[in-house]
Amino acid sequence: MPNYKYGNSFFLSQENIFDVVHPPQFMIPTSGIYRCHSCGFEIVGQEGDNFPGTLKCSAHSNHWHLTLAQTGSTQVAWCLVAEARQRSGYPPHHPTPPEEA
Repeated sequence: MPNYKYGNSFFLSQENIFDVVHPPQFMIPTSGIYRCHSCGFEIVGQEGDNFPGTLKCSAHSNHWHLTLAQTGSTQVAWCLVAEARQRSGYPPHHPTPPEEA
């Protein structure tokens, strides 16, 4: 699951793009973080590139340990969880530097 430190760096969205499930090798419609709908493995995808061609969850990575008890399916399908949308007119969200002692 994506982690963040500063909540003001994110906007809540109710857009339908977060409800669409994409198959492997499909062209990535918008840049962001995508999660496998079946097992939870996450990737960063760039708009215009294709999703990985991996068809089974067990092939995501040598470090991703999936057990069948975690999911009812082992078929890869990608869902957007955090969109990287460029917005104009918003100030940058940077933390305030700590005061020097």
